[in-house]
Amino acid sequence: FRDYEVVAPANAMMVLALNLVEEGDLRRLGHPSESADALYYLIRIVQEAWHTGLLLRPNNHDVLTSKEYARQAWKIIEGGPPRPYQGISAGTCAITVVDEAGNVACGDHSSSSSPYGTGIIVDGVIANRVVFQHNSTLPSGIFTSFIVMKDGKPAMVIASPSRSFFSTILLNTVN
Repeated sequence: FRDYEVVAPANAMMVLALNLVEEGDLRRLGHPSESADALYYLIRIVQEAWHTGLLLRPNNHDVLTSKEYARQAWKIIEGGPPRPYQGISAGTCAITVVDEAGNVACGDHSSSSSPYGTGIIVDGVIANRVVFQHNSTLPSGIFTSFIVMKDGKPAMVIASPSRSFFSTILLNTVN
């Protein structure tokens, strides 16, 4: 996205959303707190990314995160009706850690995981859900923690709990 790289185990929805922000040139509409149009299109972007996430599989990741797909999806956003979604049940928690040397780590545990995630524990850390969830009502390509890099260095680390995670992270990333 612009000169930044979004880093997360499952970043497809965020990459698509940022491509849509760029495709729709939302900067021209002003800040979403001051522009009803900007707020409306951000809401529509979140909806479209969520629904696209339901289609995501390992074999179509590159297509659904491409600039070309964003161009096609933007036409749907501009001309189509809103596409609400149920969201995630409460229960996701996220943590972000930055040490004095600037090293960054972030992770989450989600309500879409069992209490012990995948059952894999590495050095006392529970490995969370799988990246591509087949036969799920949740989209694949979601993650509640992101590291945004610029020139190979962390520029922003963000995490958000529960239902609002995706829209919250998108708004904070765009702003």
